[in-house]
Amino acid sequence: MAQAIFKQWFVDYEFPNENGEPYISSGGKMVASELGKIPNGWEVKKIKQIIKFVKTSTKPGEHLKDRKYVPINLMTKKSVVFKHYESYKEAKSSLLLFNKFDILIGAMRVYFHRVNLSPFKGVTRTTTFVLRSKNNIDIAYNLFLLNLDDTIKYAEKTSKGTTMPYAVWENRLGEMKVVHPSKELRKKFNRKIFKMLRKILLHFKENKSLKKTRDTLLPKLMSGEIRVPLKKEETQ
Repeated sequence: MAQAIFKQWFVDYEFPNENGEPYISSGGKMVASELGKIPNGWEVKKIKQIIKFVKTSTKPGEHLKDRKYVPINLMTKKSVVFKHYESYKEAKSSLLLFNKFDILIGAMRVYFHRVNLSPFKGVTRTTTFVLRSKNNIDIAYNLFLLNLDDTIKYAEKTSKGTTMPYAVWENRLGEMKVVHPSKELRKKFNRKIFKMLRKILLHFKENKSLKKTRDTLLPKLMSGEIRVPLKKEETQ
């Protein structure tokens, strides 16, 4: 739903105008740009102007105990949030730190389309881009901008290597030009969509808690260590 709203507002230019009507359909003013006609008041920018490429290296050890480990193979494909993580003790080499609400992109074989918003601070490997919004009001906007098929295709086209292609940020993906909407519209989108993202992240935490409970109880149920009492009618 959030991705559909992003496309409607920022790709099809049917965001609500001051009267709540779709901009293009209601005759909104368009102006010329190097990327074609864009809504009046919007700009053309490079991704690196709105998103920071973070490369904070670290080593394995106990200093990571308050972080969760998310290697590229645990990043979900075509889903904006993680579904799994491992203990920091599994983090062994080529490590990068990331913070809550950073956006991670699987750079190795970027065509697998791994774009995830982090619900916690953690550690990953150098096969992943760690990207941080330069303005907090742009977290939701930047997430769905990076999650667009066109963005991933650009990253794939500018990758290095053949058998194991890697996306490249410097002078490649970071240089990609995008149509950048007005600040007020980005704020409006963030207010609308960030509520959805918080719910998604909350469900992630609940699912992890339920999985942990299941994994603890199931072996005990199977072994008979724990018994579930049957209702009287079920024994007849």
